[in-house]
Amino acid sequence: MAKKEGLKFADVYDELVKGAVKPIYLLHGEEPYFIDKISDYIEQNLVGEDAKDFDLKVIYGSDCTMGEVVIQAMSYPFCGDRNVVIVKEAQNLKGFDALTEYAKHPNPQSVLVLCYKYKKVDARKAYVNEVTKSGGVVFYSAKPYENELPKYIQNIVAELGHQIEPKATELLISYVGANLQSIENELKKVTNSLTSKTTVTYDMVAKGVGISKEFNAYELLDAVRNKDASKANLIALKIGGDKVQIEPIVATFYTFFSKLCIYHKYFKNGVPNDFDVMKVLGLTSTFFSKQYISGAHNYNVFQAIKAIDILRKADERSKGLGISPLTTKSEILQEMIYNIMHCKGVNDPF
Repeated sequence: MAKKEGLKFADVYDELVKGAVKPIYLLHGEEPYFIDKISDYIEQNLVGEDAKDFDLKVIYGSDCTMGEVVIQAMSYPFCGDRNVVIVKEAQNLKGFDALTEYAKHPNPQSVLVLCYKYKKVDARKAYVNEVTKSGGVVFYSAKPYENELPKYIQNIVAELGHQIEPKATELLISYVGANLQSIENELKKVTNSLTSKTTVTYDMVAKGVGISKEFNAYELLDAVRNKDASKANLIALKIGGDKVQIEPIVATFYTFFSKLCIYHKYFKNGVPNDFDVMKVLGLTSTFFSKQYISGAHNYNVFQAIKAIDILRKADERSKGLGISPLTTKSEILQEMIYNIMHCKGVNDPF
């Protein structure tokens, strides 16, 4: 994954909440969630309800050119203090370079928001430099790293007025994956009926999202990690219908075994304490440290590396590569679990 650059989401969002509004927001990158959070806040809060019909313009990049956007941004507010122009899908705008001249002298009574999703703007373009020089914001919205997901989930739950236990966080990640918008949607469903500050539990997530408490990817990994073959085979059988989504299961297992390789590299002499494991593996709680300590007892580093190769092949097979048309996804999943739990180890390569 590419290195993240520039401002962080919290930097931009917190400034907005504090009232430090900038003349131009050029929001770009592969992760739409952060772009939507910033633009939604601006849309909902920077223009009063009585002035929105006149001073708030929400337009789409496929419906206009940058020249037309600039004309809108040069307008002054009719009723309130600000004229706000939000361009959704700004990556579809034609004539983007027209932003350069406007950015040199932006309208002090306008806020222009450009939502340039799913890719990066060319940092060499003159308009990028001019937006920054004029006091505007150029924010790159990157896909979150795996180890960042628990923190983002905690933040989302906090915004909803609650807390969440680590085990519930892991269950949600194993079910939804790294899609932050889907994670937020599921958490809203879980917390919708809560009337006071509550700690969201594993059972609450399972019930609210519609996941079996006993038969899910999180419990499957737990059984495999503990070398509980009968439990692992039962869960794989229960969740392994022809429509089973193998990709998120593979992703959950891949994260675990990748970090287990790191664990073995750093902790070769004896069992470390929970806090050292948390720090080295980039975990958010010592709750997760114990999982890697127990997993390391059952899988040496070679077995962890072999497990990653097994996961890669299962992912390919789930996409129809190198298998008979008669092979079911259930069979692929069960074979994956069997191969991981029975792979042989050799001497530690580190």
